[in-house]
Amino acid sequence: MQKNGLLDIIDDPNTTNPVIVAVTFDGGKISRFFSHVTGGFKQVDPRCKDPKKGTFLFSESGIENVQSHIHCFPVKVCFAKDTKQLYRLEFDVFFAFLREYEIEKGGRIKFVFHQDMSSIWKTTGRGGTAKVKTFPCYCCTVTSETLISPQPKEKCFRGHRCRQPKCFHHAMLDEATMNGWGDCKAELEREFPFLGTIGPFIQQSQIILTTIDKLRDDNNPYDIDFRPSNEVEAREFKQLLMQELQYRQLRTDGTVREKRTLLKAALEAQEMHKLLTKLIASTDLNSAFIAIEAAIPCILHGGNRLGEKVFIMLSLEA
Repeated sequence: MQKNGLLDIIDDPNTTNPVIVAVTFDGGKISRFFSHVTGGFKQVDPRCKDPKKGTFLFSESGIENVQSHIHCFPVKVCFAKDTKQLYRLEFDVFFAFLREYEIEKGGRIKFVFHQDMSSIWKTTGRGGTAKVKTFPCYCCTVTSETLISPQPKEKCFRGHRCRQPKCFHHAMLDEATMNGWGDCKAELEREFPFLGTIGPFIQQSQIILTTIDKLRDDNNPYDIDFRPSNEVEAREFKQLLMQELQYRQLRTDGTVREKRTLLKAALEAQEMHKLLTKLIASTDLNSAFIAIEAAIPCILHGGNRLGEKVFIMLSLEA
């Protein structure tokens, strides 16, 4: 940093435009059964100077010669598979240093992370394949269930700029949103105290609640919308409702309709509470190495790399 003329800018308390330094991690196969993960820095700030010539490294425009290898400084190489556990074991001290240094310098230096999507998932602690992850996107609140469902146009954060007939836009995560999740979760726990300390009896619950019309079955005696066809079924369903209410420490008096309504509200609150718990846990800053706003997807790992990927995999298999 000193040789590139950036340290004086960072140490100057009058600096208002922070120095930008790119940090990136990536893994790759050395052979079929041997991989590596490398992490390091890259100079990207337009004020960066050539230590030999004293001129701007990226010329006066700040956007020339940006792909040169002389701007890159590998810091650590691990010969292991690229996994989330590896980042926790081998790079946690590195990420901690970056956070502490930004704070120490009063925000006059900012680290950004140019990585492929897989690496971003590992460093933010969010995102992944929609079929196996509850929250497939690392920067918004979309879930695997709502990923393919359009939302009301009036809820689109893009407002009048959204010209899509069906809107699939989801707002970026921010602190206010996360605080709102916490408040909503606390409100549910006040209304239904059993949510705060879910006991082992909940594991015995047999009642079914679904919000998907096609999956509702009022002929299933374990469905919350079950409609008994005779007195025996009515008596057994009433007993089921009472048992399910007792599991949740709720009152069991009243008519069958009242029991059903109360239990249905509790089940809906239970599902919402479960989702909020996952949301809050997945966006806990302590569970992420980097902030979402600092994660910048690398465009070189998009569709224009598919042909290269196919070629590499065929070569490895050969």
